[in-house]
Amino acid sequence: MQHRRRLASALIVVLGSIQAFVAADPAQSVLATSPLQSLIDSATSGETILVAPGTYVGNLTFRGKNVVLKSTGGPDVTILDNTGGYGAVVDMGPGGTLTGFTIANGGGVTARGVGGVIRGNIFRDSFGGINGSASSPLIERNTFRNIRCNGQSTSGVVTFDGASSPTVVNNVFEDNPCRAINITSLAGTVPVVLNNTIVRNDVGIRVGRLATQQVYENNVIVGNVIGMQADTGVAGNSFKWHKNLVFGNEVNYEAISDQT
Repeated sequence: MQHRRRLASALIVVLGSIQAFVAADPAQSVLATSPLQSLIDSATSGETILVAPGTYVGNLTFRGKNVVLKSTGGPDVTILDNTGGYGAVVDMGPGGTLTGFTIANGGGVTARGVGGVIRGNIFRDSFGGINGSASSPLIERNTFRNIRCNGQSTSGVVTFDGASSPTVVNNVFEDNPCRAINITSLAGTVPVVLNNTIVRNDVGIRVGRLATQQVYENNVIVGNVIGMQADTGVAGNSFKWHKNLVFGNEVNYEAISDQT
């Protein structure tokens, strides 16, 4: 039932005829975590796990393995759903790639260590999107919608603190009732936030003014309650804020002078 085919490129394939992973109507497929988790557990570093369309209920952990978990049909038809569960939908890192899924319900993704890649996913209707502490993944070409957060200072859709240097590039944040990006990394870290579209959130970007080498560039921040917020850290510390389009927010800049 768990048919596996190894190719020269070291792929683990989960495709069409395998009933344990594929339903006739992907939208109605409700499966336990265990099939996908067992593939991750049996994989070795460098392997790719291809996942067919369906809704996979439960949470997953990469167990620190540098493997690729990739959907064959894209995020519209391949859903990782932790409805009724506790904690992150996916726990990954150091290393590892997550690409082509909808991440729904539960606690989003926890990224650990360096080298992780989270690319081309849809995050929706969950409590938090991506979080990390002492974590430096690449977060690229994802969409985040209707992500809820609590009122803690470190909460947000994408939120990193401690010794974290994430790269957050070419994502869309829309209609999230909390901070879209919240970076409160320590001095000496280099978070990079580029080319993101951030609309209709409680806060567009919150910058912790401890890391003086962090970079925010070419982001569009429009229609939020607060555009850019810099209410934590050391007030005199500078950071690179360059060519960001900040307008049409109820408050464009809070706790910092207009950076336009």
